Amino acid sequence: MKRQRVGSNVVGGPLNEATESRAAGNQPRGDMSNRVATEEALRAARAQMWRLSAQHLSIQEGERRRIAAELHDGLGQVLSLVKLNIEEAASSVDAGAIAKTKNTLERLSSQVKTALGELRRIAMNLRPSTLDDLGIVATLSWCFREFEAAYPNMKFERDISVDEADVPEPLKISIFRIVQEATSNALKHAKGERITVSLTISEGFLNLAIEDNGRGFDTGRAAEQRDFKHGIGLQSMRERAELSGGSYEFQSSPGQGTRVSVKWLRVEASERDCPIIPVKQALAQSMCRSALSSDLPEDFSVCLTCVRSLECH
Repeated sequence: MKRQRVGSNVVGGPLNEATESRAAGNQPRGDMSNRVATEEALRAARAQMWRLSAQHLSIQEGERRRIAAELHDGLGQVLSLVKLNIEEAASSVDAGAIAKTKNTLERLSSQVKTALGELRRIAMNLRPSTLDDLGIVATLSWCFREFEAAYPNMKFERDISVDEADVPEPLKISIFRIVQEATSNALKHAKGERITVSLTISEGFLNLAIEDNGRGFDTGRAAEQRDFKHGIGLQSMRERAELSGGSYEFQSSPGQGTRVSVKWLRVEASERDCPIIPVKQALAQSMCRSALSSDLPEDFSVCLTCVRSLECH
């Protein structure tokens, strides 16, 4: 029987598996545990990235459909009327009907004004200009006025007890989108009478909460039935919160309403541009110089560029 020669660069064979097993046995138990935990965290991170990519595409296509519908049903219809009135005014001028032309142009002016209002509304929904010009406090006030005008029978309670300087610039769009999504969900599905929104600072944290007194739902059952086509709004809020460095919590039960809350660690102005990412505790443990505190949650967020110099306890 011909004997095969196994080189040191060959992988996957029985001899190599045995060698790796013996090498692993010679490693300190603590190092091996850290290595296994890190590999598991990396696998979980890869799986999460694939899931987020699929959901990102789904959200992107949904947003494109919504914008297309708004442009067609809103702005498109108004511009069609503008076109018809321009043609009518041109015919009236040719016929010498000055009075009819005047009436047509007056209607045309009103329709152009409506079109501009529709364009501003669509633009504000995509990216509120007030967020860049006036800040998050003014933008939230505008958002509440819009909701109150659209839903006059709903009671809106708000506690915005922060100054503009208290909110880091990168967090402003996340806060606005979470408030917008949570409030829209409550208006569409909760069937309640009151929505409460608060943005406060306490114990070194920036706290956001949106709560309604509606019918609520069974979160466990909803999680079992969820797929990429359902629960996208709830998932997008979680992702916005975690990707901006926040701690996200969702609470709901039948007949008890729903509460969405996000907590961000308040940072100094000099640190506000640091890139924040969510990581698993095991992965951060492998990057830190000392052991992490045991009371930290399994999923939490840290600054990627600063993780190696964290003062872990």
